[in-house]
Amino acid sequence: MGHLPGWEPSERTPDALSLVPYTGGPAVPLNVYKMSGHLVAQCNARKWGNAWLPEDSLPVPPGLCRQGDISNWCDRELRRRLFEDMHERDPDFPVRVRWFLEAIHMTGVELQGDTAMCTVVFPSIQYEGVSADQVFSIQWRDDDDYDGVSRQVVIGRWSDAGSIAVGLYLSSTQDQRQCIARGLCKLSMCMLDDNNSALNHVLQMMQSPRLSVVNCFKDYPYKGVEYDTSFLHGLITEHGKRWNYPALLKILHALLSRTDIDFNSKGWSWQKGETVSGRQLAFVEWCLFAGESRRRQLWVDPVLPRLYSLAVAIHLPEAQEAPQHTRPETLAANLRKLMDDEPLFHQQCMLRARLAGDLAALAEARPLPCGLLTPEDIGSACHLLSEMPGPRPLPRRGRWQRMDATVKAQKGILRP
Repeated sequence: MGHLPGWEPSERTPDALSLVPYTGGPAVPLNVYKMSGHLVAQCNARKWGNAWLPEDSLPVPPGLCRQGDISNWCDRELRRRLFEDMHERDPDFPVRVRWFLEAIHMTGVELQGDTAMCTVVFPSIQYEGVSADQVFSIQWRDDDDYDGVSRQVVIGRWSDAGSIAVGLYLSSTQDQRQCIARGLCKLSMCMLDDNNSALNHVLQMMQSPRLSVVNCFKDYPYKGVEYDTSFLHGLITEHGKRWNYPALLKILHALLSRTDIDFNSKGWSWQKGETVSGRQLAFVEWCLFAGESRRRQLWVDPVLPRLYSLAVAIHLPEAQEAPQHTRPETLAANLRKLMDDEPLFHQQCMLRARLAGDLAALAEARPLPCGLLTPEDIGSACHLLSEMPGPRPLPRRGRWQRMDATVKAQKGILRP
């Protein structure tokens, strides 16, 4: 059988599954720096033609025959390896946010003796309420919708959890971190329940020392005036519907686990119609749950919300100097003050017995992080409370005084 002119059959058929062998030079340390000169990543890499490839990377796939395709594959492998090292060095680095990773620019690798180096340039973003030029051109809500187009990104109340994580990583001032805290408080608990990736971003941020404003930050302006609030006040809303979602309990658990948290910080409470501390706010929530109030009728079992709100109310900051033998007395005194000052606690006699039961549950069945307090401290404080007399009665208020305070609270007149 003849063949076409110019065609000769090959005696050796190439194996389609074979990998292209490495033909580059020896591996050298590659250091990656920020613009400030801070080292952010490091790995051993080899030069492959005009590109660099991590030493521990797989061989080049056989389907890449053109030099341009091989260089692009090497660049992607190098960026992947460097991003993983950035995340290992700094857990706040959002290694799962695709639009951010694709927007990062790296300069060309320069070989200086036995060491190579390059510089990483992060994308420029703006913060709502902080940047001078208020641009609301785009807020990333779903990373899958990223189209690769270079646009101005604004971090604020409409941002998704991944973009807020980017904002926290790139933040450098207190104002920017206050914007991050406000954005976290506005996230939908329903969305976090359905999106594990978004919830993981939030829990990672809750553990970050960069989020140093959890105790006090400026809330969104109310009638043109900014007021101080705390992260707890931002999480617990007026109607309490967020308690139906397990995501809120996981965020509260991460908040309770922080060593710098202090629930004595104050903020506005719509339930009380005044400024109260986070400890008071949590105790009000516990009274509503324990008293089975109509304002807190959940479609889930209220036991966990009740225990978490009580854990916040009795939390003893780790920064507070309290010897171990005095902690039960301190806890009993704090609880007694909350009981004396809260009208809801005086309206139902069963709350005192339910409080003792929930304290026992915190000490035995469901230990939650409560700062310096240990389960033994909570059990001793529960015993001390059982020996104390009942809470003192509150001073009576006239009917019209109570109605006037309720109306003012509903209209926001009492807000400072």
